Amino acid sequence: MKIFLDPQIFYLQKFGGISRIYAEFWSICKERKDVEIVCPLFYSDNLHLREKNLFPKRLTFLFDKNYPGKKYVNAILKRVNKKYINYHLNKNDYDVFVASYYVPYFMDKLQGKPCIATVFDMIHEIFPAYFTKEEEIMANKKLVCEKSDKIVAISASTKKDILKFYPTIKEDKVRVIYLSQSIDTKEVNTLGILPSKYVLFIGKRGLYKQFDTLLKAMLPVFEQDKDIKILCAGGGKLSAAELQQLNDLKLQNRIVQYNFNDNELFSIYQKAALFVFPSEYEGFGIPALESMVCGCPVILSNTSSLPEIAEDAALYFEPNDVNGLTTAIKEILYNDAVRESLVAKGYEQAKKFSWKKMTEEYLETAREILK
Repeated sequence: MKIFLDPQIFYLQKFGGISRIYAEFWSICKERKDVEIVCPLFYSDNLHLREKNLFPKRLTFLFDKNYPGKKYVNAILKRVNKKYINYHLNKNDYDVFVASYYVPYFMDKLQGKPCIATVFDMIHEIFPAYFTKEEEIMANKKLVCEKSDKIVAISASTKKDILKFYPTIKEDKVRVIYLSQSIDTKEVNTLGILPSKYVLFIGKRGLYKQFDTLLKAMLPVFEQDKDIKILCAGGGKLSAAELQQLNDLKLQNRIVQYNFNDNELFSIYQKAALFVFPSEYEGFGIPALESMVCGCPVILSNTSSLPEIAEDAALYFEPNDVNGLTTAIKEILYNDAVRESLVAKGYEQAKKFSWKKMTEEYLETAREILK
């Protein structure tokens, strides 16, 4: 079976969750004799392709380089990429097209070949007030879903949302295929610059991610424990507004922001007292899975896909319930039995997910639409 893997996500992202998914998929398919991947990449600076030794060898001297005129060179490469993709589409030498994102450039070029789309979340539709300039993404997503032969939803929660917002799509057109995580649990770093005791928050802090809920929930904990801090891993430097808020609350020395490398992530989770994921909505919630595989007890908001992914291997609180989150944090911090139970359950829960399983289920879906 020959699969045309749409390369658009590798042009759109230098790194990120979606491009990582397809890099894992491609890497696993590359090891199989019954599958051939066609992914026409003239040039890409995607880090996950480099990690998996999948990125194009041409023009590698441009990778990670800052040089005069880079934006003009990138504009030229973008046009070349487009022509390169169209050339391979016009050859029509493949069995199934797998769309990696929502830009529907390929829809009028499939020449009758079946297409699999993937929906990663319905966040734009659920919280439109947060995404007032994303109408094009929403329209493209809807078009790709309606025109595709099969839709992959990355959780049952996401499937439910798809059927709610796209009522003309039949339920049997949508298949749930779970993702996995990519942390190397053998990659241990000392990371002596990190706090000795911290509650972990991963990624972006704004909008529906609800970092402010964690901050408020930690106020009683800060009063009780003079040593504990919040570590914000990733998500960019603290903004002026965030720094002002911390100053107003006299918490300047209780919050640490650290931009990590992937090879540091295992140690960051492992050294944490616990991980809190207070997000109002997640299509899957890879950080919850990462936390469990690293032996870090996790607290999740009781919403969207998160209870589905973690099951009984986490403590839960209602979104925006500050008191409920404070109670859960203290339960893990000061009750060894609860902590040990969550860690043990987390290890077992994480075993249910793998990139190989995800890849096989994608391939099963492709075979089904070819029958």
